[in-house]
Amino acid sequence: MKKLFTLSIILALSACATTAVLPQNAKQAPSSRVFLYQKNEGNNAKLTVVRDSGYLGSGCFSAVYLNNKKAAILEPGEKATFNLPAGEWNVATKGEGKMCISDAIPTGRDFMLSSEQIKAVRLFADPSGNVDVKPLPLE
Repeated sequence: MKKLFTLSIILALSACATTAVLPQNAKQAPSSRVFLYQKNEGNNAKLTVVRDSGYLGSGCFSAVYLNNKKAAILEPGEKATFNLPAGEWNVATKGEGKMCISDAIPTGRDFMLSSEQIKAVRLFADPSGNVDVKPLPLE
């Protein structure tokens, strides 16, 4: 009985975590939910932001903030690609929607981008509901 209870807890917690999605497997977010940095001007870097798939937070949108400006809104398993000038960029996220519990301040990390660099990051949540931004392999 104790083993069955432990197995049930492990399965319940794993069902709540999000799962990384590679950029080529993510669905492109509709243009109506991608607001900034869509025009390619010369030797910009390309940053693809992918929201994890999974049950946790699936009833909410995740807003993508680039240097404190809302750049896109993603559903689970979606991506948006941005053309950004070289330099340091803060990539952050926070939940949005009427049913979402989220911090008032977006959570994120700083990334350094060089000219013509291609980089991907993921928006994820752990089983406790903590959100973060992590580097993601391109393939």
